[in-house]
Amino acid sequence: MALLGLASPSSTTDLLTADIATSENNITSLNAPTPVEFYPCKKFTLDNNIFDVKEITLDPNPPKKGTDVRIVARGHLKETIAQGAYLKATIKKGALKHTLDFDFCKGIEAGCPVAAGDVEFWTGQYISKRVPRGKAKIQFRPYTVDHRIMGCVEVPITVVKS
Repeated sequence: MALLGLASPSSTTDLLTADIATSENNITSLNAPTPVEFYPCKKFTLDNNIFDVKEITLDPNPPKKGTDVRIVARGHLKETIAQGAYLKATIKKGALKHTLDFDFCKGIEAGCPVAAGDVEFWTGQYISKRVPRGKAKIQFRPYTVDHRIMGCVEVPITVVKS
């Protein structure tokens, strides 16, 4: 199984009235990552997925304001992924919406290309203390270097007070 590490962008980003700052440090709290519910994005067919997601975990679950959350996705790649692949993560909470871009290959132990087969990748995200508590949704859309979508899943989350 290949292990992919998705590095967070290096700048602090603002989610309208609440900001979500990215985290450059490694997240070490891996006591018991919890699998979470996820589902295909609306208007997206799973028939031609390049990456079939089998499981997504959050640590901690639920995500807490003022802390890092580690998101891990496990699944199967149907083809080799080349350097330049990227991931778009869109965070939605009510009318608030913010998209973050990640270099899919940055932080991969063996580097790109990533061979077809079973894979596990992660990204870390700092949840600002100013993020409103409550239900939100994160949409993950990985793309190949030639901008073909590899898949699309949505993960409902609930942000709680730390």
